[in-house]
Amino acid sequence: MQTESSSDAGPDSPSGPPQPAGEIDFGVLPSLFGYHLRRAQVAVFHHWSAAIRAINITPGQAGVLIVISRNPGLTQAALARAMGIEKPTMLEVVDKLDRVGFIERRPFPNDRRSRALHLTALGERFAVELAALLLDHERRMMEGFAPQEREQLMAFLMRLSQIKP
Repeated sequence: MQTESSSDAGPDSPSGPPQPAGEIDFGVLPSLFGYHLRRAQVAVFHHWSAAIRAINITPGQAGVLIVISRNPGLTQAALARAMGIEKPTMLEVVDKLDRVGFIERRPFPNDRRSRALHLTALGERFAVELAALLLDHERRMMEGFAPQEREQLMAFLMRLSQIKP
């Protein structure tokens, strides 16, 4: 029987509030890499969310802003495909970034229906600040890993991300 102490689940844990003292039986879950991958993703996401909470942007918006900063002129559809985000969700994110003045939609050459996404001057300054926060977050998350371990972990994660359903 695989168990985990209930003290592993904090108040911000996806499993909800801490359980009474004792152990919770997780069955086969602790033997599955997908279970641990998801727990790691949640931990990284919570850490990143806390790091950017003060600048009033979500992790999803941050990722979109960074990709636009590196690829000016992308269409919303191309951005959604590249990031693996559903078009309606991308529309909401782009609308929010547009409302706060970080991006602008410009006419796309040779296609009157499409708009090219570009950062505004405010968006460019914000993207620089955001990239610095992201790099600091990454450094803190990987502190306990040797350089070779980081490289190996990244290689494994990239391989996993290429698996098709």
